[in-house]
Amino acid sequence: MRMRSQKQLYLRKQSASTRTADELSKMEEILVSLPEYTKLLDMVVFDLGRRSVGSPETILEDRVVTGSAGEANVALSQQRSHRGRPGMSAEQVLKAFIVKQYKSCSYRELEELTRDSFCIGKFLDIDPHGQGITYKCLQDNIKKLSEETIDFFLVRLNSMPKTKISRKVLRHARMPQL
Repeated sequence: MRMRSQKQLYLRKQSASTRTADELSKMEEILVSLPEYTKLLDMVVFDLGRRSVGSPETILEDRVVTGSAGEANVALSQQRSHRGRPGMSAEQVLKAFIVKQYKSCSYRELEELTRDSFCIGKFLDIDPHGQGITYKCLQDNIKKLSEETIDFFLVRLNSMPKTKISRKVLRHARMPQL
């Protein structure tokens, strides 16, 4: 006899075998194998720690924070309140930048992709049963990435083996291919 509904969700790891999922898994491998991936993530964390350019908080933070990005995180975390929910991680922001360039979409379309697409949600490490990421959060975080960080990433990506996704990211992100 058939049941009307399932009482409990399965806790197995799901996967999708689509072209996008395959490309994103290749991109994940490329990211992890980048020679200076941890330095790149530190640069992203430092960019996310800044407020808007030219604001009084930024000037104060630039005076207070000296040294490596790791030291910057400690100094910034001591200044900030611990209220509110945690924001996107540096890795999520970098991957969201990659997906935005790969799909050449707007922030609202990227929000829809984070809610609708299983493989993009998996690539961004989003809870499959969660709400996704709002376009405002995506926009605020991706726009905080500095030109130096983006150029550093694109130069490293350009030196890695080419895939469809890396070619599209390089093409849409102002970096000529060699």
